[in-house]
Amino acid sequence: MAIFQTFGVSLNIKVVAKQFFAIVTVLSINSSPVYAGQNEPSVVKDVLIENAYMPEVPKVSRMGAIYLDLTNIGSETILLKGVTTDIAYHSMIHRTVDSDGVAKMKHMDELSIKPKQMVKFEPNGIHIMLMGLDHDELTSPFEVTLEFNDNKKHKFLVKIKKPD
Repeated sequence: MAIFQTFGVSLNIKVVAKQFFAIVTVLSINSSPVYAGQNEPSVVKDVLIENAYMPEVPKVSRMGAIYLDLTNIGSETILLKGVTTDIAYHSMIHRTVDSDGVAKMKHMDELSIKPKQMVKFEPNGIHIMLMGLDHDELTSPFEVTLEFNDNKKHKFLVKIKKPD
């Protein structure tokens, strides 16, 4: 049992180490997002997120898209109002639409999800668009936060999916 003396205070290294690891454990449990990768659902309140992924993008690309399955498992309609992540300068909810044979992306201010309804975020449909990707911050998995009505937030992790 080593005892250190600093500024007139004696410290038992084993006691300090136990306290440090206990604090780190509590902080990591309370601040960790829920994983929503392939086969591992994420449930917070009335929102279920499954199969969240982003296709791998080249280092030169400044844009990416996130796809997932989002289900309202509650009894009231919820509104998805926004999305944030630290790996991109800007993130938005988009819908791909066909305009005279040309696919265009339209920003969605909000997405209404009825009770027991599942919305698939998928290529050529609704998706989360990431603009200004920071490849220095881009790791797999990375954290994303969905913002709902009544200031509800749902943090989860997204895997980067390499091409088959």
